[in-house]
Amino acid sequence: ARVVAVKFNQHTLTFSVYRPDASTAIHALARDAADLERWCVALTEHIALASFVPGLAKATAVQATLASDTFDRPATFKVVDTVGIYVRNQPEVAAVRTGKALMPADQVRVLERRRIHDPTAGPTGRAFLRLADGGWVMEHHPLTFEPILIAIPDDDGDS
Repeated sequence: ARVVAVKFNQHTLTFSVYRPDASTAIHALARDAADLERWCVALTEHIALASFVPGLAKATAVQATLASDTFDRPATFKVVDTVGIYVRNQPEVAAVRTGKALMPADQVRVLERRRIHDPTAGPTGRAFLRLADGGWVMEHHPLTFEPILIAIPDDDGDS
């Protein structure tokens, strides 16, 4: 197995990836601490998914939709994950990220919930939420299936 080193430096706001021979593969400077945190979240998520879901890195086909529910009006959801999540351009685990991230306690408006076929998620599939400002996020963690976002009641009591 190839071993690489990854270093985040909060003081200098830098992110570096080193090759097995200790040469620098990537060195980047974050705009701010929040940007650096997003990079850390993305790397952690990518490594976890690639390690535990065989063939994920090679997945390219759009998964079949099992069910799709469009909300009559946008529903409000809150990020309950302690790390944060990345917004994808399509409702699938291996989809390209848009560059946007949702951080813990963020609230977002959701237009649709779509369940896609995913053998690792069982017969009900994997749920993705379409954000009102664009992009898709998983409703549950890709490995533990714990909630990442939960619906919260609107001012009038609806969720």
